[in-house]
Amino acid sequence: MAEQETSDKSQTMLTNIWDWLGDNSGPLESIAAIIAICGVAWGIFTFVRKIKPKKDKKDQTVSELYVLYDDFKKQLENIQDPSDPRFERLRKIQEEIEKRIDDSLVKRAAQQGILIEDEADEKRDQAVKELVVHAKDDQQRKALSLIAEGNIDGGLNLLASQAQKASENAKTAQHEAINQWRRIGELAYGVDRKRALAAFEKVMELTPHAQAWDYIYLTRLYINSAQRENALATVEQGLSVVDAKDRDYFALLIEKSDLSILVGDREDAHSNLQTVHQYMLARANRDPENTEWQRDLSISYNKIADVLRDKGKADDALSHYQKSLEIFLKLAKHDPENTEWQRDLSVSYNKIADVLREKGKADDALNHYQKSLEIRQNLAKHDPENAEWQRDLSVSYNKIAGVLRAKGKADDALNSYQKSLEIRQNLAKHDPENTEWQRDLSVSYDKIADVLRDKGKADDALSHYQKSLEIVLKLAKHDPENTQWQRDLSISYNKIANVLRDKGKADDALTYFQEDLKIAQKLAKHDPENAEWQRDLLVSYAKLAGTPGSGVSWQQAVDQVLTMEKRGILNPVDHWMIEQCQKKLAAEKAAAQ
Repeated sequence: MAEQETSDKSQTMLTNIWDWLGDNSGPLESIAAIIAICGVAWGIFTFVRKIKPKKDKKDQTVSELYVLYDDFKKQLENIQDPSDPRFERLRKIQEEIEKRIDDSLVKRAAQQGILIEDEADEKRDQAVKELVVHAKDDQQRKALSLIAEGNIDGGLNLLASQAQKASENAKTAQHEAINQWRRIGELAYGVDRKRALAAFEKVMELTPHAQAWDYIYLTRLYINSAQRENALATVEQGLSVVDAKDRDYFALLIEKSDLSILVGDREDAHSNLQTVHQYMLARANRDPENTEWQRDLSISYNKIADVLRDKGKADDALSHYQKSLEIFLKLAKHDPENTEWQRDLSVSYNKIADVLREKGKADDALNHYQKSLEIRQNLAKHDPENAEWQRDLSVSYNKIAGVLRAKGKADDALNSYQKSLEIRQNLAKHDPENTEWQRDLSVSYDKIADVLRDKGKADDALSHYQKSLEIVLKLAKHDPENTQWQRDLSISYNKIANVLRDKGKADDALTYFQEDLKIAQKLAKHDPENAEWQRDLLVSYAKLAGTPGSGVSWQQAVDQVLTMEKRGILNPVDHWMIEQCQKKLAAEKAAAQ
């Protein structure tokens, strides 16, 4: 409408001038008229140019923003006055470029359901800042543009190519090549763990004096890829070179304790976490108003509680979880809008509920699970596009369903499991390539099948178990080296075998039980210190022992449980299995005589 009005005014002005020119035929008058026409035309052009909408900064590409960035930097080369408004303009352009890149990385991490630790999140932000400022050539800027536009793989490939050239170039300062690889690792950590692992291995290759967080990242990445020996060697090396008074030294101790838990060494984990806790407690007491330190202290309470719970010390674990909850409640009350603290609070409620459930206090557990659910519903409502919060919500529905199932409320449990399934179906549909969401979906099918089996609906249960199996088969085929997916596959075989046995199909059940055993044996051999995998093998032996045609006896189950006890990886809550297996073996021998 505005453009039409301008056009009409212009036409009227020109018509009036030509009319005036026709009425004044003298040469001077004609010249004056022509000058007037030119003046009016210039005025119209200026007017139209002014009303033409400017291209918003958000509509410009990163490449276009870099052109503006360079232009302002050139203008300000010899300007000493910091109050010059162009400095502020330069800062805003830089922040916009950083935001585009960071948003793209965060979005990919959220889509993949990867939870990035706070420190890693901060280091990624810093890496982005450094890359934006130090990107000097067209290739580096092109890489950043690709990441900002969502082509993260293409951008990281380009950065890796640049870093490799820097590594091989004798004229390049070594520290520059190291920093390039480190930044790639920090960027890739939340979106491509294999690439991040390769980047930090390159850092270690290039320098004998790595930073504390190089060791932390590498330890986590080795654990993620089931390279536990490399993880242990890395964390031990880090602890030997980092100052024991440095905060990062205690971060490394936490990494070591996590690794100890994985291999079943709970005493070592507990000892390391106690050391960390004393440091966190002293620091928090020095400055009770420091919310970051208070949060660190609450996390240390949770970590110690996790180990105590694994050791079968439920009351001590509960005490520590409650101390953690007290801190999170204060933080959440201090700033109700802080979504991270709200999520922390929901996790704390869940942990307490888990212990209460194990202690047989189903109603108290349910109450805490529901408090967690309420927080997660609010978070999911606040940002429906946040995949992590949607996933958290699905986990809450599953936990509530688990209690309801244990209380014999099968229909209510089924309803809650189906709510979880619906969320996970939406997530998996949104990004079919996201393997974690596919795995979550398979777990939901299993949970629903468990309830259907309880309700005596064997055929429906079998159908859901088979849907789960179909997913985990694809995952296991996609990455045969992924031990978690291999374990999921063995569990699927086991569950289907149980239903088939219920249905009287003993031969078919035996086939699935044997497939389960093959995987359990392979995993147990792959990592003899992994307590969970060794327990899986024990359960597989117990399922097959004494079954005609299985080739498995109770002697194998007894040998396995005693070996676990000797190695110190038999969970205290499982000690009853020793006597149970020995009784079964005695009965088996008596029957054979």
